Amino acid sequence: SAGGHHIGVLSPVPVKDFMQFLFPVVLPDRHPGKRIVVTLRHRLLCRLDRATPRPGENIEFQVLNEVLVHRANSGSLCSLRVSVDGEFVTHAQGDGVVLATPTGSTAYSLSSGGSMVHPTVPSILLTPVCPHSLSFRPCVLPEHVEVTLTVPEHTRCHPSVTFDGGASRGIQMLGGDRLVVTASPWPMPSISATSTTADWFRTVDACFRWNHQPGARGFEDAREERLSEADPRPRY
Repeated sequence: SAGGHHIGVLSPVPVKDFMQFLFPVVLPDRHPGKRIVVTLRHRLLCRLDRATPRPGENIEFQVLNEVLVHRANSGSLCSLRVSVDGEFVTHAQGDGVVLATPTGSTAYSLSSGGSMVHPTVPSILLTPVCPHSLSFRPCVLPEHVEVTLTVPEHTRCHPSVTFDGGASRGIQMLGGDRLVVTASPWPMPSISATSTTADWFRTVDACFRWNHQPGARGFEDAREERLSEADPRPRY
């Protein structure tokens, strides 16, 4: 993707320069020897299982950033049972729960207190949204697990599930419904400007001013200094 507006963490290539990165991919014969760096971004496979199946309904999505179960328009706390590989883990109460990919770790999950995760780390982030607890901290799970969020049978709040920030208000979940989330076997390839790691640190530095403080050098400052030291031209 090419970044033209908003935060642009996914977009290491400016819009005005995207053709020079795209041409070697679509026309490799015209650019022999051109090195192309591709990042395989993990996705999540999400399936909504109804307690009472509805004829013809099959809700399954692939998400690149996150899936969010939230209290929607309800004024009550959202209550969810969280299980990992079939084992009950915890009971989540609050505004909701985010399950995010490493790519999505700098989106909704980050604004809810989750950690930033390098895009090539195989993992699933479990991040509570405004939990009704002082000790419910976000956690990072291995990619091979299956995470299930279940709405209790007798609940005051019927939450909604939203996939990758869909424009709609989401799909309502009822008591007994389950959201089953696993790693997708189909990652999304994206073209890197330099390397996956350099692109990632450069974008979090530029977009979030990561660790910017008086006297501390950012990622770009250190990079420019290294390039300057490697420049054989005399400096005056």
